[in-house]
Amino acid sequence: MNATKSNPVLEFVLNAADAVRYVWQRYTAAIAQMSWKKLLLASLLALFAGSILQLHGIVQLVVLASLVLKCVLPKADLSATDNSPSEPEQ
Repeated sequence: MNATKSNPVLEFVLNAADAVRYVWQRYTAAIAQMSWKKLLLASLLALFAGSILQLHGIVQLVVLASLVLKCVLPKADLSATDNSPSEPEQ
């Protein structure tokens, strides 16, 4: 469409939405593949760093979102993300 090319604000918003979508997909994939032990350790370190930097609210939201995502998302199947062609079994 030519409307996107002639409107730089709309183009910026669409690019920003694509960037947010990309980051969200990578974040959820990383959380799904991470073990509970690593997630809890990372959450604890993030809470310590957040308290030192006085970013309590945002760090608590990110940790809570990560824990909820870990509970809700199924374990990622690593074979499904493999892009190499599978060889037929004989």
